[in-house]
Amino acid sequence: MRLFFYGTLRDPDVRRLVFGGRADGLIARPALLLGFRTCSAPFGQFPVLMRRTGARARGELVEGLGYGDLLRLFHFEGPDYLPSNHLAIDDQRRRLSAWVLLPEGAQPASAGTWRLRQWQLYRKPRVMPRLQVWMREYERFQDHSVEITWPARRQLKVWRESGELAE
Repeated sequence: MRLFFYGTLRDPDVRRLVFGGRADGLIARPALLLGFRTCSAPFGQFPVLMRRTGARARGELVEGLGYGDLLRLFHFEGPDYLPSNHLAIDDQRRRLSAWVLLPEGAQPASAGTWRLRQWQLYRKPRVMPRLQVWMREYERFQDHSVEITWPARRQLKVWRESGELAE
């Protein structure tokens, strides 16, 4: 199971919040997602991937996620995001297939490029307390979280039955 993270999940503190103690065991390496660019959401706190021919979005390929990790990830992203398979280039210039969580509908975006370092410096201190509350909600409901939609649950089932997930 290979996922492409392009936004706040590239931050180690956010990753620990979402995946708990398993975050340190995940394998992450720099990569580029082909056919997308990373823009800022209109309010600037989070990134939005926009399709653009010839573009490349900077991010990380992450491997080692299990079923429970993906439940937590779907809760973190919320009900509007579903997995979609796309082509990425890893740090050794190999073209690899990777799953990316993308919004179901069109997302508004600003013209500016979203940058992780800027987010870490200016937005992260205000966002982290809200993320802590959000992930505590997952701990309360776990796999019964209403944020994990049926389409996401169906995809998890396919991944699990295909043996694609780490356990």
